[in-house]
Amino acid sequence: MKINYKRKKIWKSLIIVFGIIIFSLSLFYTNDLVNKIELEENKKMDLWVKSQKELIENEIAFDINPLAMNIIQNNSTIPIIWTQDSIISINKNFIVVKKDSIVENSNLFKQEFIDTINKNELNNFIISSRNLHHSKKDLEDVSEHVNSFFMKHLNIMFQQEKIIEISFLEEKQYMYYKDSLLLNKLRYYPALQLLVISIFIFISYIAFSYSRKAEQNKVWVGMSKETAHQIGTPLSSLMGHVEILKSENNAFADQISEDVKKLEIIANRFSKIGASPELKEEDISNIIKKVTKYYESRFENKIKFKTSNINKEIYCKLNKTLFAWVIENIIKNGIDAMKGQGDIIIDIQKEKKQILINIIDSGPGLEKGINSKIFEPGYTTKRRGWGLGLSLAKRIIEDYHKGKLQIKTNKLTTGLHLCVILKSI
Repeated sequence: MKINYKRKKIWKSLIIVFGIIIFSLSLFYTNDLVNKIELEENKKMDLWVKSQKELIENEIAFDINPLAMNIIQNNSTIPIIWTQDSIISINKNFIVVKKDSIVENSNLFKQEFIDTINKNELNNFIISSRNLHHSKKDLEDVSEHVNSFFMKHLNIMFQQEKIIEISFLEEKQYMYYKDSLLLNKLRYYPALQLLVISIFIFISYIAFSYSRKAEQNKVWVGMSKETAHQIGTPLSSLMGHVEILKSENNAFADQISEDVKKLEIIANRFSKIGASPELKEEDISNIIKKVTKYYESRFENKIKFKTSNINKEIYCKLNKTLFAWVIENIIKNGIDAMKGQGDIIIDIQKEKKQILINIIDSGPGLEKGINSKIFEPGYTTKRRGWGLGLSLAKRIIEDYHKGKLQIKTNKLTTGLHLCVILKSI
């Protein structure tokens, strides 16, 4: 059984690695494509600026270049803002710019100085704009919204450091631009792809797990019913032979009768799997006492039970037959771990809303990394184990009794500490 779970773990790891490789290749390809498109957009903007400059210079000479006009008009994707001055810094309400001025009586010597522009003065700062994506709110005829709209786009362009200086004779102007909408979408494509793939895998995993669990339930119910039927046939014959032995005053008749009754209880338990069990108010302490008494008689002085609060009457709604089976499974599992000799601690605690039943053995405990596996059907550390005891116990407690069966950490012992949690009444 360990080999099967190791194989499953290997397959899970391979699937995860394969998924990471696919995503990494997709991310690499998309980033490469984004870089190439960004480079093309930068080249396009350089060409657009040259065309704009040529168009203005030729317009002065009354000679318009059709090619330059065509290049300018064809830019319908890259957002542009053309400004009078170069931006040094920008925030929500102000822009700090670097201006050029002519100093008097110094042979038209140009001197740079710093100026601050309020967002309400943008009409004197921005020459023109193009391809700015806007919302309905931005289009409202309110200067506050329009100025905020331009400030938002200017801030993005300034952060992306996409600026081209344009010189017209003795005047400088600046063109700010940013990534196109298509380029921005491509940047987020890998994240969107990962999200879609993750959702698909998650839904597929849930559907597969549900289908597998439903199939396991059918197999368990079928096996349980068939086991109960197969045990019941020879059991009837055994009960008849026991009565014959009793009539002959055989010394072993009473002991055999107890074992036959035990087999009858086991058959009854298997027959209840798959059906909705009837829950009644039962004394938990009394059920546990009967189970411990049975094992004490079978193992004589080799197994010692250390119990606390077991003499108090603690009532809970449960199915007596199935609950006793859970306690037996846990105790039997502890006895096997201790190799038939050791101590088992059973502590019952009643709280306001729940009842805690702690069962601790003095065995070697669990190996690291298998805590989450011991409740899985088919997993066992025993050579001849089926790996169904604890998985059935968890199913009975959680599905039928709406409680919990958990592994607890205990520093006082190296053994396995299991805790059954039930609703209190």
